[in-house]
Amino acid sequence: MKRVRMFPRSQPWCGALGVTFGVTLAVTLGLAACRPTPAAAPADTAVVARAVADDAQQLVARVNGAPLLRADVAIHLGSDGDARRALDRAIDEELLAQEAVGRGLARDPGLERAQRRALAQRLIGRDFVERLPASAIPRRLVERAYELNRSTYVRPEVRELVHILAIAGRKRDAEYHRRALAIASRVHALASARPLTAAEFSALGERLKAEAGPIKLHVETLTAAPGETVPAFSAAAFALTRVGAVSAVVPTDFGYHTIYLKGIRPGHNTPLAAVENEVRRRILDDARRVLLDEHLVQLRRRSVVRVDEDQTARALGLHGG
Repeated sequence: MKRVRMFPRSQPWCGALGVTFGVTLAVTLGLAACRPTPAAAPADTAVVARAVADDAQQLVARVNGAPLLRADVAIHLGSDGDARRALDRAIDEELLAQEAVGRGLARDPGLERAQRRALAQRLIGRDFVERLPASAIPRRLVERAYELNRSTYVRPEVRELVHILAIAGRKRDAEYHRRALAIASRVHALASARPLTAAEFSALGERLKAEAGPIKLHVETLTAAPGETVPAFSAAAFALTRVGAVSAVVPTDFGYHTIYLKGIRPGHNTPLAAVENEVRRRILDDARRVLLDEHLVQLRRRSVVRVDEDQTARALGLHGG
């Protein structure tokens, strides 16, 4: 199924957005990797201490006095559902964590950085995935996606056509135009003598090329909506209402056309109200990304961020030296 293009390719979403019904920008817990990490609150930067469970129903064990919660055990449950094995793994993990703290590893800057990244990713996962279903996408984004993909939902009636053109441009003299009109009139007379299929009409044009002398005949199959061709051609084509019908000779700046109606594709006009749920589903990942991007803009506006450009260049090797 064709996927809705939500925003133009110029939108700066973690690179070029270029969203179409076919391109998915997945929003997962790893989304923060392609955006600057939001600044943490200027409070305690040490590893977050383990919270004591207030709800006794969540407490399953204590390890050296530290609470072990149901959630700590649940993450170790395997496909076998062995709760006892999961509990043992949770206890072992807590024992190792306590030993790491005792050895001073909790003060490792690398651990702090990992924790900050995890916190940023958790915020994204909670606020921009778990709490942002398709039904919560702001209406303005849905309307924008619909407008940018209007051709998917609003399409005019189109004509499938075959035309035979006796080529005669403006620079040709009157005699040349007379001869071109004569061969076009012959095309029309033969095409109108009996009902023809589209293939037979095309074959007629190919056969008459040998009789056209200096006049060049062009046979072409095309599909056109109103106004997509020159006015005289378009008017004549859309005046045909029966498949197999042949137009009179139509003069244009290109020469003299005889048009055959091969088929009619009806148009449709589906309002947003009828497809809103579909549009919401199709743009869900991209809408989440847009809303995250907007949130980050607001965070930066109300935060103080100072960058030492020289130090940054030295630290990241941007001087090229």
